[in-house]
Amino acid sequence: MTKLSDLKVKLFTDGAEKAQILEMAKQSWIAGFTTNPSLLKKASVSDYEAYGRDIVAAVPDRHISFEVFSDDIPEMVAQGRTIATWGKNVFVKLPVTNTRGEPLFDAVRSMSRDGIKINLTAIFTSDQISRGVEALAGGAAGCVSVFAGRLGDVGIRSEEHTSEL
Repeated sequence: MTKLSDLKVKLFTDGAEKAQILEMAKQSWIAGFTTNPSLLKKASVSDYEAYGRDIVAAVPDRHISFEVFSDDIPEMVAQGRTIATWGKNVFVKLPVTNTRGEPLFDAVRSMSRDGIKINLTAIFTSDQISRGVEALAGGAAGCVSVFAGRLGDVGIRSEEHTSEL
């Protein structure tokens, strides 16, 4: 039987409740944590920076992704540059496109080349995977968060595409 430790997969939890994050951090198989504005609102987080710095101090040894709030690309970049200062284990979570469908690949490339770790998220297509990987190539550590279930919804077998990463 295959053990979790034998797989080439990293598991991240998604949430904003500090108690849940601390509990999950006790599990060695959890590679990191990610959150988003909706989860932060649900958790009644009112001071994002204070919250982020608190979580980084509580879990200094794992990847932690904090997402930007803006929908305007220059403002997203500015927010991302601020978020990146919260800790060495922080990844700036950016969507592949804003709500107007404008891609963020150039912003990802620029920020990554400047040493900012990026979590490119809300990936739904194999083209977005390829372009995201290319945008991150040669820069700081980064990851591409593929919404594999959504790919499956349109008939694409995600395992055929994510193995390329």
